[in-house]
Amino acid sequence: MHRSTTSHFGRVAAVAAAFGLAAALTAVPTRATSADESSPVKMAISIHVEGWRGEDTNREKFEHHRAVLVEIADAAEEESPGAKLTFELNATFVSALHNFGDDFVTEMAARGHGVGVHADVGGTPLPPADFAARLTSMKAAFDDLGVPARHVSGICSASPWVEAAVAAGFEATTGMVAFCLKSLPTGSVPPEYADLLVGCDVPSVCHEQVPTDMEHKAHPWRTSTSADWLTADPEGQLLLIAGESGGGIPCAAEAVAGELTGGGCDLDAADAEGFGTWLDEYAEADDGRPTSFVTAWSVGSVPDMDHARALFRAAADRVASGRVAWATVADIIDAEAADAPVEAEDAGDGHWWITNPTSGARLWTTVVAPDGLDAASPVPAVVLVPGGSADGSTFLDAGSSLPARFLADSGYVAVVFDPDGRGASGGSEDYDGSVHQDGLSEIVRWIATYPGVDPGRVGLVSRSYGVTMATGAITRHPEAGASFLIDWEGPVDRNDTGGCDAAHTGHLAGVADCSDETFWSEREAATFAAGIDVPYVRLQSRTDHAQPDSDSALMMVNTVLGAGSPQVQLNRRTVAAPLVSIPTRMLLADRLDRKLGLVVTDILGALT
Repeated sequence: MHRSTTSHFGRVAAVAAAFGLAAALTAVPTRATSADESSPVKMAISIHVEGWRGEDTNREKFEHHRAVLVEIADAAEEESPGAKLTFELNATFVSALHNFGDDFVTEMAARGHGVGVHADVGGTPLPPADFAARLTSMKAAFDDLGVPARHVSGICSASPWVEAAVAAGFEATTGMVAFCLKSLPTGSVPPEYADLLVGCDVPSVCHEQVPTDMEHKAHPWRTSTSADWLTADPEGQLLLIAGESGGGIPCAAEAVAGELTGGGCDLDAADAEGFGTWLDEYAEADDGRPTSFVTAWSVGSVPDMDHARALFRAAADRVASGRVAWATVADIIDAEAADAPVEAEDAGDGHWWITNPTSGARLWTTVVAPDGLDAASPVPAVVLVPGGSADGSTFLDAGSSLPARFLADSGYVAVVFDPDGRGASGGSEDYDGSVHQDGLSEIVRWIATYPGVDPGRVGLVSRSYGVTMATGAITRHPEAGASFLIDWEGPVDRNDTGGCDAAHTGHLAGVADCSDETFWSEREAATFAAGIDVPYVRLQSRTDHAQPDSDSALMMVNTVLGAGSPQVQLNRRTVAAPLVSIPTRMLLADRLDRKLGLVVTDILGALT
């Protein structure tokens, strides 16, 4: 399905302009597109970080390896500003990160690069349960570093590798090569690939490109079975991202010349030209659908940095032409999800069932619209995010301080929903984690298509702990299109919500141990605030409704400001520089907590 190609920054610009903030946005890049113009090819380079023998116990060796990877990232950013690489880490390197307390993963993520797992386990046949257990263990070890792994490479096997990846919780895999054919039943291997399995005993000698057709290479597809992974299944649970996976970047020249018979190439001067040829071929093959280009670069030894820089310059040339754009593997996963239609069922009287694509649960959703809503005169939409463990009724009940009906009567489409496991919705309680964030993002995508809604002015208003769900949705799913956030007194971390400080308070106290990094990595607004690049407004009263101070407001405002948001406000005041403390004059009178509808519509007033 072809979707609008208006950029995320373009939506930000439109909303900021509506706030009267055009001057503050002069440095924000935008790209004008028309409905008939194709979006640029999403280009991802996956760095397979092969473990160096003994580096998990030898700090000097580990730090040398780390320095090589950082040098690659530095070179990419210097030769092509805005470059995004994806580092997929071997278990040995992950073990070293744990042993030495290193922050490589969070550092790369903060710089805009992607991270994932390079399992490199497919060559050893394992029983299905053991295979899934090994991948699960690898993902858990990676996730404990602070950034959940969404994708994995190096898993193709005669064992059920697709099912193992799904069981481990991965969303996608890269690195499709001939060895992946080993899982197909005898007699079902396509004739054009049959010769590739002759002598195909280990991945290293069975590394030819599969599939070879541009349809598969440029357009990721889904599957749920290793026995028929070449056949697309729209309901499949694992996204397969092929691209140019054969020999990867060090074999680009050989692959373009048709001389590649497997892996084992060395990066040289010709590979930058071959890489550029690949990009040109993918750009020419663009048929209006979202197109992606992914290739791997296995870094097991120190690469020639002159050749690496030539490669990044070749990428920069194509990016400058507008036909190619840098992306991480996670960006490609998100783009594929954004291109899928939202599953929505009209339940009548303004009620809808919206399916959360992650959990499969149907979310009870209510649209409260202004009288006379007209598609010819679209208006902004506001998705209201409940706090604590509440459901959407908190915005519908008589006496609500932020009533959806009041927003609708003020000219906005108000959207109320029950997250997974709450109210009338299906699914299980997720405490505002990734499942809840994914459901909220799907609702944002859906309401942007609602007749009478301006898709460029769909924002979020969160109550209290709902800020965790809201910031997670915006940061993890920029493609959904949420274009502003108004946050009422949201707590920022486990100290406020999990009882992890001296006060021992918070509605999640006892739900998870304070040292459970996997749990909390999905449930602290402070983490996601660093990725907020849309206008942000913090509503904060003199007396917080739950916390003994306004420290959460201070942290959120300063973190979002540092993230590069085009506009940050504390109540009605613009914040242009980090705050050391919050003067009382900047805070709302406590009585306004009971009249949030008035406060929010005042903030939203410039949007109409």
